[in-house]
Amino acid sequence: MPKRTNDYQKLILAINNHFALQSAKVTESAMLFDASTEQYREIDILLEDEIGGIKALVGVECTTVKRPLTVAKLDEIIAKHKDCHINKTVIVSKFGFANTTAIKAQKVGVELIGYEAALQKDWPAEFDILAGIQPYHVSCELLPDLSITTADDTTLIDFDLKGDPLVEGSDTTLSSYLIELLAQITGGLMLPPYLNGEKAASDGVKFSQSWVFKNGITIKDNAGRQVDIIAAKAEFIYRRQPLSADLQAGIYNGKLVGSSVVKNDDSYFKESRFTVSKDNNGDPKSGISITLSLDT
Repeated sequence: MPKRTNDYQKLILAINNHFALQSAKVTESAMLFDASTEQYREIDILLEDEIGGIKALVGVECTTVKRPLTVAKLDEIIAKHKDCHINKTVIVSKFGFANTTAIKAQKVGVELIGYEAALQKDWPAEFDILAGIQPYHVSCELLPDLSITTADDTTLIDFDLKGDPLVEGSDTTLSSYLIELLAQITGGLMLPPYLNGEKAASDGVKFSQSWVFKNGITIKDNAGRQVDIIAAKAEFIYRRQPLSADLQAGIYNGKLVGSSVVKNDDSYFKESRFTVSKDNNGDPKSGISITLSLDT
């Protein structure tokens, strides 16, 4: 059976990956065999791990029904998980749970987790910290218009500059060499501080950078021809794209959590999944955990 494309399920999958132990296996839309009906049943998210040498299965079901989860639905999930030999059941509901459902879940050991559909105004002040964390993908590309100045006794005639020649005495190409020099100038930010990066998320920011090589450098093309150069001027384009949208929020496993799933058809990544969490204990010094997963 193909994986679901439910965005809410993907969001919960990202959160479970965020909290899962490194030894755990997290599977979306897992199919488990139900011996009582002799058929495979789908579990929204399955976490598999070993505890004391014994394999433990945790089943997570995600519901988006636009009303609090009922006892009848709880019983249905419990029965399915029992028939599939799941050790622990977790239910995540976008619209909460009925009071009777919460009472029964507590008695039978089912964990209920509420997760809001959108960022709420009345979240604890600590969430401001989480909401302020924004990952970006930054790219800086060297454009083909490269201008170089040769030493007096060398010439570019018959030299293949477009083939990205090697820099003599190093294991890098000229384009990589210039990118490294740019990183040194900008402190690794790749965009000179005098330029405005606001347009970087749409059209990109184009700029040029020049270097004078006091002692000169030697470059060699694919045919083995060498040229000594004393200066270079390169054109770059800088792009900056956010990897998360407005965070959805909730209290998850006793922690304050924000998460988002963003599809980027026109980006380097098909999809980015960002999750950030903080202990919900009111201690401003408690640590923040961040997970960023990219689908290429």
